[in-house]
This record gives sequence, C-alpha cells and structure tokens, in this order.
Amino acid sequence: EKAMKKANHKKAEANALEAHKLIDIRKVPMDVQRFGTVPVNPVAADNAGTTLIGCDVGVNGDKLPELMELGAQFYDADGLPTLLSTLDYVSTNIVKRVLDVAFEENVIVPGSALGITGRAGITGRKPELILQAVQDKFENVVFVEDGLALGSAIMARCMNSMGTPKFPIGGKQGGRCILKDRMKMAGGKFA
Repeated sequence: EKAMKKANHKKAEANALEAHKLIDIRKVPMDVQRFGTVPVNPVAADNAGTTLIGCDVGVNGDKLPELMELGAQFYDADGLPTLLSTLDYVSTNIVKRVLDVAFEENVIVPGSALGITGRAGITGRKPELILQAVQDKFENVVFVEDGLALGSAIMARCMNSMGTPKFPIGGKQGGRCILKDRMKMAGGKFA
C-alpha cells in the first residue's frame, strides 16, 4: 500500500500498453502443438467442444526475454512503485483481452458471473481496475484467494446439484438450491 501511494499511475498505464505490444492473446490456432509456454491439443479441445484461449509473448514465449527487459527498463526509469502499478495494469489488460476473445467466441453465456482467483488477480489495485474494466460485461464479479479450494468445497457440498437443468455447470444465482429438481430429473435415483 505504501508503494502504491508513491506510484505514477498514469505512467504505469502507459507502460502496460507498451508491454501489451509484445503480448498475444487469441483463440489458439488449430495447427499448433504449443501456445506460449504451454503444450496444447487444439483439435482434441475442439472435438470436446472446448475453446482454448491462449496468451503468448512472441512465438512460444520466444520474446519473454524482451518483456523482462522492458520490465527492467520500467524499473530503472520509474522505480518500484510505478513498476508494481504497471503490473496491475498489465494484468487488467490481460483480463480484458481474454474476455474480448471469449465474448467473440461466444464462450460466455448471458447471466454469467466472473471469478478472478489467485495473487495474479487479487493483489494490489487489480480488483479495483478489473471491476472498472468489466462493469459493463458482468453484473456479478467475485475475487477469491484460492478458487480451486473454494470450488472443491462447493462441489463436495453440492455434488451433482450445481447449475440448472438448462445450464448444468453454470451455477445457480439468486435462487433456491436445485437439488430437488436434479433428483426429479434423474428419476429420484440420485441425490
């Protein structure tokens, strides 16, 4: 918090835009076996009805050293507080760009909530900046420290009763538990 008070946020925002010139975010092409530093199988994903959205720096991460050098330049020119603020803006822009692709690919159904998890999304000014960036896209946004643990707890509590019959995994917001509806759908055999 002390560092953020000393940061030049306007400069940080400009730095983030400069960094994003090196960052490629898009639907993963069908003819690759790797995107960024991650091995992928886009054909299998497509056959399973899954859309892969990837983030790369250069081709398969070959420009990561350039991005790190850019970060070093930001640190030397602007100091640590502004570099930390730059990271907040870089992360916010990643979220915006991933969502732009997700909406373009019709991955997000109407009424969806956005969940941001982990330090990469919840530290510094990221929650504030992300909320500003997505306020016209989502009515509900949640920030959690450990989404995997939270999701596991929910699944353990409500196994086979998540979502609605129309959207089985999408979650149920603002209504009663649908376990009874699930049991009715399954013929009363599974609870």
